[in-house]
Amino acid sequence: LSLGLGQQPTNLGGLGRGTMNLGQASQLGVGGGGLQLGQGSTGLGLSSIGTSSLGGGLGLGGGLKLGQSQQLQQGGLNLGLGTLGQGIKTTTGLGLGGNTLGGGFISLQQQQQQQQLRQQQQQTAGLDSLSLMVQALSQPVIFGDDRDKVLSKFNQLQAYWGRGKGIASTQQTVAFLSDNPFCRFKAIAYSRLPELKDEDGIVGIEFQQSEENLKDKTTQIEQTFHRMLGSKPELSVHVESIKGLPNNRTEVVLYVTEQSGLGGGTTASRRRIAASQLYAHLQKNCQSQLQQNGVARTYHKTGLTAAQLKAYLEQKPPPANLDEVVWEKAKEENPDSTRLIPVPLVGLSEVRERMKQQEQETSQHQSRLKILQTTIREAQQQHAVTMSKLTQLKRKHVDLARRIMSVMVHQEIVRKQGFAIQPEEEQLRIQFDSLQAELNAPRQFK
Repeated sequence: LSLGLGQQPTNLGGLGRGTMNLGQASQLGVGGGGLQLGQGSTGLGLSSIGTSSLGGGLGLGGGLKLGQSQQLQQGGLNLGLGTLGQGIKTTTGLGLGGNTLGGGFISLQQQQQQQQLRQQQQQTAGLDSLSLMVQALSQPVIFGDDRDKVLSKFNQLQAYWGRGKGIASTQQTVAFLSDNPFCRFKAIAYSRLPELKDEDGIVGIEFQQSEENLKDKTTQIEQTFHRMLGSKPELSVHVESIKGLPNNRTEVVLYVTEQSGLGGGTTASRRRIAASQLYAHLQKNCQSQLQQNGVARTYHKTGLTAAQLKAYLEQKPPPANLDEVVWEKAKEENPDSTRLIPVPLVGLSEVRERMKQQEQETSQHQSRLKILQTTIREAQQQHAVTMSKLTQLKRKHVDLARRIMSVMVHQEIVRKQGFAIQPEEEQLRIQFDSLQAELNAPRQFK
């Protein structure tokens, strides 16, 4: 193991100037060659990775540094941009010997450099687009007079509402979308937090078909997804609900159960496949089949953990580049923080999508209310019929009670024939006579 220190400055034109520092590097020898990694002290550097031979190796290295932030101020708009630099260093070595070892290091280094170049290109493209947007908003160059100021105001208006195309120069234009940093059409809504857990196994499937086409095809959907899972006998697919969505789409909620203990002496038991596991399998192995069956997207309907919810609410900066004061106020004014979560809405398209979803939910609530009204009306009719039958049964009960009493009196008279009057019966006769006398007394009840 050996330690080395080296610096290699290099300048490259473009957005800025950078310095590549290879810094302290450690070298690990493998069969006479080496694997060398380095990290710059003031920048990010990647030193050479060499292929090992019997006596030497071939290495290729590069470095990337993001410079200090500079401030661009034009037309009242301030934007911080960073300078970008890169450095490339090539070292070659000639080994003594015919057999080489570790030849896979070159391809690995090439892949890393290609990935690094792609990241540089993406960052450069992002900065170019942002600088072009700033030019369109602050100082477009079209006419060379006061009309350019009017055009910049119009570009700013388009950027504020998040829609349109701005003109930066005679040959350069920029598209203003709702996700641009200058968009001001932003609002906050509250969505209900999912209460399901990962072990519940609930997964949502969004079809590009209407609810009418799918509501009677529950069995076909279950069979289709069972085939996607390999038609394993221990797995069973269950459709829990089918709900219509805006834009002629439908959400199918399903879960999969697995039966254990098949073919053995133990008692078979069923468990649900975790939602994350089922979602990962569908995304990895069933994309082509999902597209063939008209599936737009899949998602697992699980709630957020306490740590995830805290990270979402306390993230800096707030989501969708919202103002921190607005975001904090939205969290304070949450009507039910245990069940609702604030969600940013950026641009008119998201507001329209939200309205469509609310209209869809309202339509479903109204249809459910109609079903409940029909059920209540039928129950009321059944209640009226039942009360009528109950009244008839009460009358019949009173009639039968009188008939039974008459039969019991006749039976008691027959049973007591030939017997002397008992003292209890004499007392009862005296009470009846007194009651009869009171009823027959003048000016009492007549």
